[in-house]
Amino acid sequence: LEVYKKANVEVIRNKFAINSDTVISFVGRIDKEKGLETLIKAFALLLKNGASTQLLIAGKPINNGEDYQKSLEQLVIDLGIEERVNFIGHVTDTTSVYQVSDLTVLPSLWSEPFGRTIVESMACGTPVVASRIGGIPEILTGEFQNGLFTAGDEQDLSIKLEQMINWREREPLLGTRCREHILAKFSLSKMIDGIEKVLKKRFRPTLAPSPNPLKV
Repeated sequence: LEVYKKANVEVIRNKFAINSDTVISFVGRIDKEKGLETLIKAFALLLKNGASTQLLIAGKPINNGEDYQKSLEQLVIDLGIEERVNFIGHVTDTTSVYQVSDLTVLPSLWSEPFGRTIVESMACGTPVVASRIGGIPEILTGEFQNGLFTAGDEQDLSIKLEQMINWREREPLLGTRCREHILAKFSLSKMIDGIEKVLKKRFRPTLAPSPNPLKV
């Protein structure tokens, strides 16, 4: 597992026109099952509580989902937060988004079998807030389970965002612990050990009965 080198954050902030104190990001496909309505509504609640932050939504619609993205953009306008939400489209270098962010959010409504976004973000030293669904809780263990929220619940998500957004001031070593957590959990040797255990369990040899059993 690669732990990404620190990029020039100021250059990235200028690239994405960021002018707020903190940044929250979503990286993934623009799709209903990703729970973006929940994120946008939670973000609006966070702003209402006085947070100086900005939301980056990185990704593009799939399967002719442009109408869905338009509905999200309209939701942003209806909530009056269009100056704080940036739809930045598909980003090839997702590392730059993670590194400029204070939090990455994975608000999925479906049971994600594996949250690649979580692993990549934490490897960059950026904490994650994510739905308590599917395989996500298996990644966000220990102290990082504090970032789990009830899928589809914008109130719960907003509370988590408010609790964690200023971690750089309160817990400046949290980013380092994110990287260490991912290295410990998903290093190559750990993954190989896990595969070996599965294979041994699946293909454990069984003793065939003797063709000529001894008679007593």
